[in-house]
Amino acid sequence: MYFRLSALLVMAVGLGLLAPTPGIAQSPADSSSPIKHIVVIFEENKTFDSYFGTYPFAANMPSEPEFFAAPGTPAVNGLDGGLLTINPNLVNPFRIDRSHAYTCFVNNAYSGEQKAVNRGLLNNFVQSTSLPPFNSQQYCPDDGAGNYVLPMGYYDGNTVTALWNYAQRFAMSDNSFGSTFGQSTIGALNLVAGDTSGILCGPVEHVYGIVPACGSHTAKPADSTATTAPAGAHTGTLYADTDPFWDACSDAGPDPSASKVAASSRRNLGDLLNVAGVSWGWFQGGFAQSPSGGCNTTRHPQLEFDLQNGLDPAGDLNVVPDYIPHHEPFQYFASTANPMHLPPLSPQMVGKDDRANHQYDLSSFWEAA
Repeated sequence: MYFRLSALLVMAVGLGLLAPTPGIAQSPADSSSPIKHIVVIFEENKTFDSYFGTYPFAANMPSEPEFFAAPGTPAVNGLDGGLLTINPNLVNPFRIDRSHAYTCFVNNAYSGEQKAVNRGLLNNFVQSTSLPPFNSQQYCPDDGAGNYVLPMGYYDGNTVTALWNYAQRFAMSDNSFGSTFGQSTIGALNLVAGDTSGILCGPVEHVYGIVPACGSHTAKPADSTATTAPAGAHTGTLYADTDPFWDACSDAGPDPSASKVAASSRRNLGDLLNVAGVSWGWFQGGFAQSPSGGCNTTRHPQLEFDLQNGLDPAGDLNVVPDYIPHHEPFQYFASTANPMHLPPLSPQMVGKDDRANHQYDLSSFWEAA
């Protein structure tokens, strides 16, 4: 996967106030804490070890950005000598060079991840989570026996230099363990709501429980939070990728039996921040409407990497979608959705209540900063 920030969740905190006023964003000056903002970087389809497995020690190869840790920096619970050289998987972990940062994907389906973990033995990652490349420009190494081995690859501070610098200056948890297996949507919902249940409607093949479909296959997703999601006598639990109901960019799909969108009735972190009067925002790549007013924002990952790093463009004009609706968790909730992807009224309104409803394109983060 080409390295890029997928989404940012940013909160302005006011830890010194005992009784914040609902609906009123607190000023950093009101806080007794030196911490004024919290930024959560939410990435896609990468493990801790793939970014930080050898932190704080980088290879510092010639002509690459160098990383030298500050004195006294502790090593992480990552790829130690044993795991690097005597690994229970088919191949040992290997460093992905900066020139190969545009990689193929891995299988993040529920069954594949369960098989990879193999009841705690952690020894089937190559067999169960490897996928072939979808274009010739992707780096997708194999072991010579027909097995793609990318799940065992890792970057270091010479490629993900910014993340290693963030870890140096701020905070990082190397003993955080995920509670779910499977695809993007459930991880995103757990991040912002701690819960994948409370589903009002959704496709029968992606929801555990008896809930109605959110609409027929010809129905458009809701373009207004005033649109009420269909609901039955019970709610369900989502367990696979499904686009959000309150997002005009969601695709209802070709299945005539059920729409491919879902809606949740749960409270989320945004609701709690609004009640506490804390300004906040979710910033995601490609969320802004395209010049034509549609949702088809795209990018050229290999071309971008070449240009950003002073390399000759490889001629790869492979276009990939920049915005993926099921990566945007707040769009599943009527209280926090921005169905038409409306921009904030001004950079000064980022984080506050206006038509954007705290949902922004990644560019708004830099404008506000």
